[in-house]
Amino acid sequence: MKYIDDPYTPNAGAKPTVLAGREDELDQFEVLLARSMKGRPARSMIITGLRGVGKTVLLNEFRERAERSGWVTVEFEASKHDEGRFRQQIAMKLRTALLRISSRARWDERLEKAARVLSSFSMSFDPDGAISASLNITDFAGLAYSQVLEYDLTELLVSVGEAAQAHKRGVVLLIDEIQFLDRNQLESLIMAIHKTVQRALPIALVGAGLPQIAELARDAKSYSERLFTFP
Repeated sequence: MKYIDDPYTPNAGAKPTVLAGREDELDQFEVLLARSMKGRPARSMIITGLRGVGKTVLLNEFRERAERSGWVTVEFEASKHDEGRFRQQIAMKLRTALLRISSRARWDERLEKAARVLSSFSMSFDPDGAISASLNITDFAGLAYSQVLEYDLTELLVSVGEAAQAHKRGVVLLIDEIQFLDRNQLESLIMAIHKTVQRALPIALVGAGLPQIAELARDAKSYSERLFTFP
């Protein structure tokens, strides 16, 4: 075959002409979304594999399919951030998600509450004890205010899930390079997803990472094997 006709695309995350051999993962993702919207949560997914096998391509395909199904997608690439930067990254992505659930002018009580929780979550404390928030909301809900990441992130995702459910929408987090989260960030994310599953909220997580992420997730929370599949 001439190279110009080769369907393989070796660039990072570039979509190949033919997405072959991923039917099982795509079907599993479709089931995850459909069950979550019916209040019957399925296990979220963490795709594992070496570099170059198509994990990012698969995440991009998930994003397209989720948006066609009316889901709000939150996608980002994990980095080795400290907790403050991690909070800021999550907060800004979820702020956009709330605006995609409904325009600001049409927010109801659920979305207003989620926005207040989001502001509490994204607050930071400087060495002198002053408080600043990355969002222009000052009427805090009293939630996600403990400065303990696992509690605050759980309250945030629950409030976003309740807002999405009230508007008959779902929110799926698509996180690439998820192995770069530190142990506390990964534990907190798993704990938050666990709570949304217990409450049958339309929140799903699909991560992609190197093979060690499966063991890291199991070490972080023992119930990860029941919460995620690791294709």
